[in-house]
Amino acid sequence: MAWLAHVRDPIYSLAQGWDFLRQNERVSLNPPSFNRRRVLSDSLAVAIPVGTYGAAFGAASIAAGFSILQTCLLSLLLFSGASQFAVVGVMGSGGSAISAIATGSLLGFRNSLYGLKMAPLLKLIGFKRLIGAQLTIDESTGVAISQEGRGDEAARYGFWATGIGVYFFWNLFTLSCTGANN
Repeated sequence: MAWLAHVRDPIYSLAQGWDFLRQNERVSLNPPSFNRRRVLSDSLAVAIPVGTYGAAFGAASIAAGFSILQTCLLSLLLFSGASQFAVVGVMGSGGSAISAIATGSLLGFRNSLYGLKMAPLLKLIGFKRLIGAQLTIDESTGVAISQEGRGDEAARYGFWATGIGVYFFWNLFTLSCTGANN
């Protein structure tokens, strides 16, 4: 009967596991309700500074010989900062369009990995999925993941607020700088 001393009571073990789940914020059975203002504040704290780098992209693009229209279309349609800078850098230094596209695609590949992480959370279909794919960048994914402790709704809100914010400010600063440099 000495071996019984080492066997824990199953009810006790279950209670210990339940206490662990209740105390662990990331696995909380009742995630705290999220504060929209706090998530928006977190999103804007990322979106505005990142968006200002659009000015540097606009200046680099114009200096590389791209027109205002080409620069703005690249920002509106490609919308992946590193890929945009790569395309402008390769084309501006005399490289081929194929080299620029290949370089930009390799740099942008990481966004597809972010998409794999975000898909179960966002659950998008149709046209919304296309918009979500366009906004799946480092910053929107990072803010969404940082909100997970506040629940799925907060994470989704963080993704959309950050993605739309960066898109808006990046394109605004790109346009403003192309006009100033022309």
